[in-house]
Amino acid sequence: MRKNAPVAITGIGCLSAAGMSMKENMASLYAGKRRAAPPVRFSSGHPAPYPVFEVLEEPFPEDPPRYKKISRTCRLGLAAALEAMRDSGLEPGQLPHLRVGVCVGTTVGSAMNNEE
Repeated sequence: MRKNAPVAITGIGCLSAAGMSMKENMASLYAGKRRAAPPVRFSSGHPAPYPVFEVLEEPFPEDPPRYKKISRTCRLGLAAALEAMRDSGLEPGQLPHLRVGVCVGTTVGSAMNNEE
């Protein structure tokens, strides 16, 4: 690969407490909605219910059997990747014939999967 070769960003996907798609996230940001609330998906022994930013919805409500075997963090990442792929106009069958990369950002990174 050439150093400083151009890169084309063709699709974007995003899931967060602000929304389950890039469109919902941007609408929340432009409207100034922060959506912080006391935790729902986990408990804390801390006496004060500090607000957190949780993704409360499931990315795949129909929950196909093959998705039950992967962590929730991975399902969220997969949903964002699928949104990015749709945004780019690509179909899954095209990917093996293309040189494709994915950039992922997370604040959890499956760390909570190891907690009791």
